[in-house]
Amino acid sequence: MEIDDIQKKVFLNSNEVKLNPKEYQVLLYLAQNAGRVFTKKQIYEAVWEEPYEYDDSNIMSVISRLRSKIESVSGGEKHKFIETVKGMGYRFVSGGKK
Repeated sequence: MEIDDIQKKVFLNSNEVKLNPKEYQVLLYLAQNAGRVFTKKQIYEAVWEEPYEYDDSNIMSVISRLRSKIESVSGGEKHKFIETVKGMGYRFVSGGKK
C-alpha cells in the first residue's frame, strides 16, 4: 500500500483506492502509527478534532468502508491492513496481514 499525502491518494497493487476525506484521514492516522493500537475515542478525537461523544457507530462505519474499499482493489489478495484488537481498538498492519 502506498499513501500519497501530497495528492491525498491511496494505492494498492498500483490501483487507486477511492476514499472520502474521513476515510483517508483515518487510514493515514493509523498508518502513520503502524503497529500501535488506538481506541475508537483516540481515533475520533485525532481525526475529527473534537471531543468524543461515545458514538462508536461513526468510527466502525468508517473502518468498515475502508476495509471494503481496500479489498475491492486488492486484486483478489486478502490483505488485512486494519486489524481489530478485541476489547482494545484498531491498529494498522504494515504490509497487510494475510
